[in-house]
Amino acid sequence: MASSSLRRSFLRVPLNKIGATWADLASAEIAALIPGENASAPVVLRDLSTMPRTGFKGADSPAWLEARGVVLPPAPNLATKQADGSLVARLAPAEFLILGALNGDSAATDRLDSAWTIDSAGFCFQLPRRDSHAWLHLSGDKVTAMFAKICGVDLRTKAFANLAIAQTSVARLSAIVIRDDLGNIPSYHLLADSASAIYLWESLEDAMKEFSGSIAGYSSLPAP
Repeated sequence: MASSSLRRSFLRVPLNKIGATWADLASAEIAALIPGENASAPVVLRDLSTMPRTGFKGADSPAWLEARGVVLPPAPNLATKQADGSLVARLAPAEFLILGALNGDSAATDRLDSAWTIDSAGFCFQLPRRDSHAWLHLSGDKVTAMFAKICGVDLRTKAFANLAIAQTSVARLSAIVIRDDLGNIPSYHLLADSASAIYLWESLEDAMKEFSGSIAGYSSLPAP
């Protein structure tokens, strides 16, 4: 059982209703196991909202990040996988979202957050992405068909390349969608306003019903 002192998910209430088992990961609790989950379902939905992430924005952000060994995507709306498994998403020429590795290692985001100070970073400003955005993960053979019901962007694998980013509307919410396949499994990160996390979660639950979708826990997430 996760400690009550850890960071909690924005989706704790709906996950508790379906009997989620919580575990400690990266100084937070995460839904590790869901009763009756089917991790090989055509659509699988997971909550990664307590996983490490951060962000930086401002004219000096590219140089500041590169000086700290971060490999930047060459253009906006692309992501780059780092050697440690973290993912750097370029949302604009000088705006970056950094998702921690899926194994829960927070070293990359911790290192950058610790290095940043308002006095030394110039026009590079830190963004609290772990607080501002919920982080959901969707995967499976039918995940793009499900997205077609609630998103106007064509996210099919033949039209939307791996590590591409769409800043769009999902279920009428502004959202960030990043394709990040797990081996041969089509997989997407979905980030949206944390205040609307429960609404988005319920919308996804409804959208994936016709595809026999399943809510699953972190423990069954395939290795990258």
